[in-house]
Amino acid sequence: MSIIDEILEKVKQLPPLSNSAAELVKMADKDEISAGAMAAVIEKDPDLASQVLRVANSAAFHPVSPISSIQFAVSFLGNRTTMGIIMGFCLSGMYKKPLEGYLAPEGALWRYSLATAIAARFLAKYARADISPELAYTAGLLHPIGKSVISEFLSISETEITELQNPEEDFTSVERSTLGTDHCKIGKAIAQSWNLPEDICQVIGFYNTPAAADEKYKPLVYLVHLASFVAMMGGKGTGVDALQYTLDEDYDNYIALNTAHDLERIVINVQQEFEIMVSIS
Repeated sequence: MSIIDEILEKVKQLPPLSNSAAELVKMADKDEISAGAMAAVIEKDPDLASQVLRVANSAAFHPVSPISSIQFAVSFLGNRTTMGIIMGFCLSGMYKKPLEGYLAPEGALWRYSLATAIAARFLAKYARADISPELAYTAGLLHPIGKSVISEFLSISETEITELQNPEEDFTSVERSTLGTDHCKIGKAIAQSWNLPEDICQVIGFYNTPAAADEKYKPLVYLVHLASFVAMMGGKGTGVDALQYTLDEDYDNYIALNTAHDLERIVINVQQEFEIMVSIS
């Protein structure tokens, strides 16, 4: 069996997202998600419901009185915080383990994903197309999921990685030369096996090469492409591949940043919100 076959077999063995979590991801496609609509889905899943209530009642949020209603908890926390809690809970086994193939410590993938999600939500305000902040946030959370699978197959040393790295190419070239595939392709296979919406699949498959995405999905793909760089600029990465990717400057066609200060301000805002979010994840 080839390495690619082994990786794809690993993808088949992954447990699916819960029905409730998958439904919430699909809801992110909508322009607005009401607290009531989110709560109605969460209430059907006792594990998700208890997790949301636990966080809403935690010291990090110090509610005036105990919260026992899911709808009130969602309203109190906000949509993006609730989605972060749910994805963190559902993907904790995949996102919070060490990425040994990338020489990244436990939790690095989750921190990078969370920072990218926050950046994507901020950048949605600058998008030339109409992109839901909830969709941007959710796409940011899910975009690097392939790394969690191929990491165990990418068992090469930092010295070997340096030798394999071509300064004119990004880190996916190391993945392809070592494994015959890369984390974007494997991530897209995971997303498709979970029946995630096509816009999320496109982000996962092409966020490093946004020009290759289907035209219809390029605004969102470019947004997450830039958001991942914002996360890395803020010191969030997944080990040896941090900032080892090529920024496609055509993002300007999809995101209307007026000055360099806009990007600097977003990096600062992302860091501030990240510190709050990481305290509850």
